Amino acid sequence: GPLFEESRNLLSVAPLTLVIGRNGAGKSQVLRLLHQIIAGLAGVPGPWLPNQSGPYTFATNVEDNFYFRSPAHPLKVYLSWEFRGHPGSLDATFVAPQPAETEKRVTLLQFTLMQGAERVEGEDSSVPWNRSPWAELRAAFVALWRGSTALGGTRGRIERSYPIPQGRRERMHASGEGAAEWLYHSERLRLATRDWVSTPLTPLRLDLDSSGGELRLLDRSGPNQVNLSDAAEGVQQLLPVITLLQSRCLEPISGVDCIEQPELHLHDAVHGDVGDLLLRAAGILPTQPGAKLRPDGGYRLLVETHSEGLLLRVRRRIAEGEVDPAHVALAFVEREGVQSHLRPIPLDRDGQPTWWPEGVFLERYREVQAINRAIHKKAG
Repeated sequence: GPLFEESRNLLSVAPLTLVIGRNGAGKSQVLRLLHQIIAGLAGVPGPWLPNQSGPYTFATNVEDNFYFRSPAHPLKVYLSWEFRGHPGSLDATFVAPQPAETEKRVTLLQFTLMQGAERVEGEDSSVPWNRSPWAELRAAFVALWRGSTALGGTRGRIERSYPIPQGRRERMHASGEGAAEWLYHSERLRLATRDWVSTPLTPLRLDLDSSGGELRLLDRSGPNQVNLSDAAEGVQQLLPVITLLQSRCLEPISGVDCIEQPELHLHDAVHGDVGDLLLRAAGILPTQPGAKLRPDGGYRLLVETHSEGLLLRVRRRIAEGEVDPAHVALAFVEREGVQSHLRPIPLDRDGQPTWWPEGVFLERYREVQAINRAIHKKAG
């Protein structure tokens, strides 16, 4: 599968890839840089390291892509893939603009682009995208980018009403904008999303109302309907995530979806259910008994999470034999001084990690230890 590298860090992207680490370690940047490079290779909007593409903003300024926003810290990226049965890769070094430059732009210092037996390399030069195999490769990246969605760590609140959508946008915004359109244009998706939220989020019953020339998302679980704009924050944050994942369960695509903190503002009891849905959307856990798995269908799901419950559910499904550990990648990002480093955590067939970072997901255990010490101290 594709590989991502920044500096000396390497991540193998499985059908489901989970990224963990402390706040500020750089987990979100792992997900965003992969999307940024895919957008660049797709030529959207042109630079190989675009600051923005479609509804997604990767960097506010070009300098934001670099350590200390400085030309002294180049960004080295390595990406590999398989296309039409042949390996391909990009090895590139980007440099931030000099402080005195009036035109702020990223410089492609050097690159090596390979596809099968073909190879192109140079310094800040262009690739012959108009001839084979590069034309076909770019078309593949364009299709990959169009099928990819990124949901940010904080989604926007549900609006009280929306204009009746004339069409369905291809991708949701990072804020989750577009989820209402997807639900409106697909009854299957609407029913699947409603069925899912009605179980862990009991007694919520999702419904749509398009009367009066406006679209409203409602909860009809009680005697009086409630506009979902007034729902709890966990519902606000979760609805775009569930809509995206249920869409992938119903209509598998070739693309790369990235989701930051799908568990945000949710009670711990729901985290395991979200973990199961991630596995089903990735095509590595059956959506129903007898359903066909699709781990090699060209879809990759990357998730940045702080949820121990979500991770434990994934490990449980591996231990139960329902999920192949080869289809799940787990990586730990840690901050060391001014740099971030990424290390894979392989899982065996029992769902057990071959190693574990010190101090990660041990907070509850340590709090219980402290409580017990306090109780014994008072008793003594």
